[in-house]
Amino acid sequence: MDIKGIDSAHKLAILSLLSFGKSIASNAIYVEGIEDISLSDIRYAQDFGYVIKLLAIAKNINGQLEARVHPTLLSKEHLLSNVKGVYNAIYVHGDLAGGTLFYGRGAGSKPAASSVLGDIIDVARNIKHNSVNRVPIYVEDKTIKKVRDIDDIDTRYYLRLSVIDKPGGLGKIAAILGRHGISIASVAQKERKQAKIVPVVMMTHDAKERNMRLALEEISRLGGIKKKTIAIRVER
Repeated sequence: MDIKGIDSAHKLAILSLLSFGKSIASNAIYVEGIEDISLSDIRYAQDFGYVIKLLAIAKNINGQLEARVHPTLLSKEHLLSNVKGVYNAIYVHGDLAGGTLFYGRGAGSKPAASSVLGDIIDVARNIKHNSVNRVPIYVEDKTIKKVRDIDDIDTRYYLRLSVIDKPGGLGKIAAILGRHGISIASVAQKERKQAKIVPVVMMTHDAKERNMRLALEEISRLGGIKKKTIAIRVER
């Protein structure tokens, strides 16, 4: 199981080369695992109409390659939302074709053996017919100038905060988010699970990653915050 997202980052490096013609080292990809995600987050996400998936995401954004691996909130209506168990999927969005899903078993001895055997057969055929490199596996895209820094992405966020239940606490959090240009789309205060501590769950509008990081650093210094705030990005 790819808890820390490392395996996904290596696969994303290969897929980015094939899809965008841009060679990128796996250690240049932003990686965040799912070890901080709790059962509560899964339930709260469902309340908002989402599921949580560990995604490897690559996009060409105005000549910059956005490559990142992290837990993600997906709408229950998204094609990737129902990929479960040993199944893996690749979702491709084209300008003309729209969304396309490639889906199949990604774990187990037989699926792995089938993939390896297919590669060996391709190599053997190329050698037999002297057709090595007849068709390049990728074409370099010179319009992509660099890998986009994670701080520059714009996305919505799910936030779960553990807050001491006293007047003014939520107002201070909202004020900090506002100072960093982050607008709250919805908020829900859940029932207490510990004495005087309540989970507060927020969904934001689109915000810059850099602004969110700075806001969370400031929020962590508030006296009323008792645990690390969980932030999960949202993909449409």
